Amino acid sequence: MFIPSSPYKKLFPCLILITALNGLSFAQGHEASYYCNPLYHKFYNLVITDSDFNNREFDSPVKFSGANFTQNTSFKNSKFKTNADFRMATFSKNIDFTDAQFDSNADFIYVSFIKSTYFNGDTFKGDAKFIDGRFDSETVFNGTFKKDVSFYKATFLNYNSFGHANFSKSADFTYANFDSTAYFAKTTFSKIADFENARFNSNADFHGATFSKYVNFSGAVFYKIADFESLLLTDSSYFNMDGAILPDVINLSHNLKIPNEIDLSVANFEDNSNYGSPGKKSDTKHKIFLYKTDISKIHFDYIHFKLIFNEDAAHYNINSLPFNNGEEYLFFNKVMPDDEKETIYEGALKNFKDRGQNESYKALDIEYQGFRWRAKSIIIRWFGFLDKWWWNYGYDKEWIFLWVIGLLIFFTFITLFNYRKLVLVYSFDNLDLLPNWKGRGQRLWAAFFYTCTIFFPLSLKLKNIKKIRSAWLVYIAIVYLSGLLCVGYMANFVLAK
Repeated sequence: MFIPSSPYKKLFPCLILITALNGLSFAQGHEASYYCNPLYHKFYNLVITDSDFNNREFDSPVKFSGANFTQNTSFKNSKFKTNADFRMATFSKNIDFTDAQFDSNADFIYVSFIKSTYFNGDTFKGDAKFIDGRFDSETVFNGTFKKDVSFYKATFLNYNSFGHANFSKSADFTYANFDSTAYFAKTTFSKIADFENARFNSNADFHGATFSKYVNFSGAVFYKIADFESLLLTDSSYFNMDGAILPDVINLSHNLKIPNEIDLSVANFEDNSNYGSPGKKSDTKHKIFLYKTDISKIHFDYIHFKLIFNEDAAHYNINSLPFNNGEEYLFFNKVMPDDEKETIYEGALKNFKDRGQNESYKALDIEYQGFRWRAKSIIIRWFGFLDKWWWNYGYDKEWIFLWVIGLLIFFTFITLFNYRKLVLVYSFDNLDLLPNWKGRGQRLWAAFFYTCTIFFPLSLKLKNIKKIRSAWLVYIAIVYLSGLLCVGYMANFVLAK
């Protein structure tokens, strides 16, 4: 119990208990619900101003339910030895519980925190309930929760930090709403971490977090960046992403120890409402960063995802998250060496191959082949351009038939306007040198027939060359070599079938 200060010792005993708390004042129209009961401190439905509860010890249950704290309030270093009841209270100004200790249950159900809220270094030895709590301004929880804690349907409208907090038992954030960056960097979840149907309307930062048991993100909605870099996992760590709407960017870098598979393939890819930027297409892929990560333990595909690297991570503002220090900022702004990019590509390709994800393998390998060509000198890169558009790096061999049609049309039109010159350079038996040029159809047919005769034969006959010193002989050679190349690719397509 509190001991009243000396000016109040002569007052009626019941009033002594009321005035024991310095700074309490009662607004008109509010009935004080105090009782001369040494077993309870009851201060509910009150308007409390200029409240200083620093370094206090509450030996018996405390009830602040429904109280309205209209001025800055501080419970620094206070100790609640039994239940602390703040249900439906309102903190209209700053509230500071730094280094407070709750030896029993702490009940903050339906509490409104209008201004800055600090639970720095607090210890909750009993259950902590912040169910349906509303946090309008900066909020910090970085203490120790030794029993179950619930932020069910809690709403965080501004900066909120659970960085370095320690949850020894289950942590319930189901249906919680984070309008600003949800900061859980280096937070420890020793038991169940439940974020089912939570909404991360900005960034979600779990960098360096420890997940020792089951992690539930089923039905959760991520908008911008979800950062799961450098996680600390155990053999009992299991992720559930079933039905989650994934963000624009997922950072899973620096995770070489992943005991159990993280399955992103069960996420919800039908709903694209998570994209925060206007004008994004429904088929926009989720960017995934897998630098120095055991890719074999990440189940994803290349239909809904796209690999990004250091310079891309900087572009997507991963380096803007609160945890990034100067060293990490420089890291993300460096251009990743090509050999490290190749390591990521090949790791992802092996992952798809081992899982039998043929479509994903094809999509990534096409991208990888393009990357390898671009890494070569400028002159050699042109061959990569041809490799891409000729047959899509070997994945679309049937394109050869389109090329044959296109080349025949192209060469036929050149031949059409230069037919007389060409037949004087290269001619062959039974060729009508001068067809009836009065008919357009006959003229086009003659040009097409002449082109096909050069395009498809396996060899040109030297005896048919009438004039060696002519630029048109080079054109005839180009038509012949193009046809020879096409015939070879068509034969390869047929044999491959």
